[in-house]
Amino acid sequence: MSEVTIEALQPVMLVTCAWYAVSAVFLQLAGSGNNLIKDATPLHKKWGDRTFGNLVEQSTPFLIGMWGHAVFVSPPKAAALGTVWLVIRLFYPVVWAVTKEVPLAVTLPNYAILGWMFATTAAQLSFGIELRSWVGGWDIIGIVLSAVCFNVWFSCVTMPLQKKLQEHVFQGGDDESAGLLAQPSR
Repeated sequence: MSEVTIEALQPVMLVTCAWYAVSAVFLQLAGSGNNLIKDATPLHKKWGDRTFGNLVEQSTPFLIGMWGHAVFVSPPKAAALGTVWLVIRLFYPVVWAVTKEVPLAVTLPNYAILGWMFATTAAQLSFGIELRSWVGGWDIIGIVLSAVCFNVWFSCVTMPLQKKLQEHVFQGGDDESAGLLAQPSR
């Protein structure tokens, strides 16, 4: 692992600055839809809330993943992957407004990029392995593999677990009195 210079990290910081600009705009979409537009419909409010909310949900992994990748793997690759992640993220409000649904065409590629950044960083730190060399230097192949792993985990672990939780823990109602986590009655 070579030493990282401040100069090498400048593009990563510029992506971070761009991320802040996007987050400020997305915050304004949520805030103005909920507080300033008096006749905003519930759908309009949800659009702003989800645009900002989904960004917030992915921002911590994005920033940690990008900066970790920059420090331990490659500043130029971190800046490039971060830029792609951010450009894709810009489409969230557009796709949501058109489909009125969760824009999986945005969130899934974003998760895949995050998965690839974390996998390459973990492999480098834990085993000294440069995963990019395993995919011929093509990050896109690693990102696709990350997406496959994400979806396999979701289908084979998350959803069966959620079904079991629904069946055994959260059955019987819509409030806190249902399931195993219910407060004892007094």
